[in-house]
Amino acid sequence: MKTTEEIRSEAFRVIDNVITLKKNVFEGCTADKAELLIQLKRLEGIKSWAISNNQIQEIRHYFASKNFGQHNQFAAVEISKYFYI
Repeated sequence: MKTTEEIRSEAFRVIDNVITLKKNVFEGCTADKAELLIQLKRLEGIKSWAISNNQIQEIRHYFASKNFGQHNQFAAVEISKYFYI
């Protein structure tokens, strides 16, 4: 069984991947659209895990403290809104 730290680290990797995919789709890359839909479903699981394990604040802090770069900032803001209840 994975620890909370391992699950949270994996969740952050998925979030970073979703941000990159969302940016690519926004810029017109149709090849990433299917992968984005799959990863967005994973975000639902991450959100429910974070709520049930009192980790939602950790994810919000991740968005607030990480520098996503100029090109990914718009996608990061859009994805971060998903974690505000």
